[in-house]
Amino acid sequence: MIIVALLFSFAAEAKVYFNSAPMGKKQIDAVTGFLYETIKNRPAKIKKIHMARAARAVAWINELHSKEESYEILNFKTDQASFIRASVFYIAETVNSKGATKEKSKILINHWTSIGTRVIAKYKERNGKLISGKLILKRNKRK
Repeated sequence: MIIVALLFSFAAEAKVYFNSAPMGKKQIDAVTGFLYETIKNRPAKIKKIHMARAARAVAWINELHSKEESYEILNFKTDQASFIRASVFYIAETVNSKGATKEKSKILINHWTSIGTRVIAKYKERNGKLISGKLILKRNKRK
């Protein structure tokens, strides 16, 4: 499976796992970039519905990654975990689709990772209920 090799390689620092495969910062950035790009290109009505959920999911997985403990995403039954699981499955489906070569898949994963490194997730909850959220893309630093 191409996605496993590309998305879950070099994850020595992983504290988050997906189906026992380590997810390091690069893998989390790839999922973040995928979510940002996917949601920003949706019609306004759909974007409004999913942006807050995506922002909370991205903040959640980054928080897990920053902790000392290890976590298996498949063991969580939360909306955040469902959003991350769906994203990983969709990424796998995309890079393993008919016509996808290893080189094209690598380019796509690197693209999403590059975007994900610049995304900031912000969300608000009131009384435990999600009320708003957004994924903000920071500008690329010029060299």
